[in-house]
Amino acid sequence: MAKQAMPAAIQRLEDHVIHRIAAGEVVQRPASALKEMVENSLDAGAKHITVVLKEGGLKYLQIQDDGCGIRVEDLAILCHRHTTSKLQAYEDLDTIATLGFRGEALSSISFVSHVTVTTMTAPMQHGYRVKYCDGEMLPPGPKPVAAVPGTSIIVEDIFYNMPARRRAFKPGPEEHNLCLDVLQKYAIYQAGSVGFTLKRQGEARSDLHTMAKASRLDVIRNLFGPELAASLLSLQLTGGTGNVSETVPLDGPMGFVAQGYISNLTYTSRKSVLILFINGRPVEQGQLKRAIEAMYIAQNPKATKPWVYLDLQLPPRQMEVNVHPTKKEVGLLHQQEIIDAICGSVEQVLRTTMNSRTFAINKPAMLAPPVSAHAAGDAVAASAPAATVSRAASGEAASQPQSQNALQDATAPRQNAVPSQPTQPYYRPQKLVRTDHRSQTLDGFLVSQASAAAVASAAAAAPRRRSARPANAAASVNNNGDDDDVMIIDNGIAAAKSAGRHALFSNAGLHLQAAAAEEVAAAEEVAAAEEVA
Repeated sequence: MAKQAMPAAIQRLEDHVIHRIAAGEVVQRPASALKEMVENSLDAGAKHITVVLKEGGLKYLQIQDDGCGIRVEDLAILCHRHTTSKLQAYEDLDTIATLGFRGEALSSISFVSHVTVTTMTAPMQHGYRVKYCDGEMLPPGPKPVAAVPGTSIIVEDIFYNMPARRRAFKPGPEEHNLCLDVLQKYAIYQAGSVGFTLKRQGEARSDLHTMAKASRLDVIRNLFGPELAASLLSLQLTGGTGNVSETVPLDGPMGFVAQGYISNLTYTSRKSVLILFINGRPVEQGQLKRAIEAMYIAQNPKATKPWVYLDLQLPPRQMEVNVHPTKKEVGLLHQQEIIDAICGSVEQVLRTTMNSRTFAINKPAMLAPPVSAHAAGDAVAASAPAATVSRAASGEAASQPQSQNALQDATAPRQNAVPSQPTQPYYRPQKLVRTDHRSQTLDGFLVSQASAAAVASAAAAAPRRRSARPANAAASVNNNGDDDDVMIIDNGIAAAKSAGRHALFSNAGLHLQAAAAEEVAAAEEVAAAEEVA
């Protein structure tokens, strides 16, 4: 019988082990540390926030704001666990209005990095600088320094004491882009009140810069480009009673107010984007995102990657904020009803805009106006070869000059031709794009009047040339038994082909093509007659 194992003894963990484990939950990567510090700056009333990064925040991360600052008396316990100025009792969570409330962000950051804080309040003549490690202030304590009102926090060598976590981050722009994504979300929500700047250490050019007084649509255009901004549709929604004040009890009626922007059905992207703020907190809501994507697919199967920004306001007592270590998820009392109402409003906005859509197309080419049938006939007559070729009575010596003259007459343009009058360029209607089915016609499937006249003229002249050419050619062959006349005809045909190719750029091109085809047929018949002779 196997010997039963003895249970292990339960013992209390030391404080530094507890804090380091908790720090790994709150600070998962540099972007999560940046999010916590940005929320502290917003709670301090900052109007502009500047972030400087090196190696995506792994080597160096600095955030500076112009908020109210930190009192010098509070610097000793600034990085202690669960020290905060935003919460006094547990019941305050029901109506909490600040973004931070646990008091563990700076404590967690100090346990996995080296932290330096420089702060200055408005009444003070100078600021103070303090360094922290493992939640404790390092000696000699607060040091007077020159500063500006506000707070500056520098985080260096994050995860220096967690080698496994540090090796998990690969070199490259991934961490920098995640920090950029955090600031983009806050820049959109705080548009009109707070400005943001993000740059790399040692570089003057900033990767993100927004003005505090810029409108939300201007900020979106600045961050995501004019193409997205031009395709956005405004969304306004009031659900239930519309009352979102703190006085609404937990078991009170549902009420919410939502506003934001959604992309239209012609916008295309590689991935879906949902920027959702609930009572000022950036949260993730997978169920709402999937429902909106399904709504877009129902309207247009190709519009499967929408871009949505939504600001949702709810009664504070009907929302639970303390459900996730990083506060990226919240609990809603009437979650399914709110999602259904938002999706219904999105569908209504999309259906309203389906009557008219805007498509980006290439600019239509400017073409020359069509040539009249009479002008097309003159052009063909000028470039066509002589209809009848006969041998001179003077004998063999006169055939060579005659062949050269025939070739020159076939290839040279007429000297007395009337020049065409200059006209203004125009757009051919059949080449334009129509988007309204009620105004579509069959003009695009029909040839122009000039082209139709040229084809008809070529068809009428074809029988006459076909009946005249073989007889004349056969007589020439029978009288002399020579191939010179055939060579003259071949040269004329080649000249006609060349002239026809150049004339294809005008509306008489079809006429010249038909004439060239007839000449080829006549040459074949001459060759057949020669073989018979």
